[in-house]
Amino acid sequence: MLAIGPIFLEQDTFELHKPIRDTLGALEAALADELVNRGYNVIGIHGRRVTPDASLWAEVLRHINPRFQPKNVA
Repeated sequence: MLAIGPIFLEQDTFELHKPIRDTLGALEAALADELVNRGYNVIGIHGRRVTPDASLWAEVLRHINPRFQPKNVA
């Protein structure tokens, strides 16, 4: 299991929450794809296939790179 965060503070309204939800959705989908590409099993559906924010994505990679090295996949 992997958890990173919290990344953003909780928002007071749904309207304020939506852009943050979309930003995190893009990061979650990119992370799922990255882990699968490295040979790990990912559970769940991660449907937002938009490009994540580059600076946030770099920070996520900084956290996962030491712990999730690519596996030797035949």
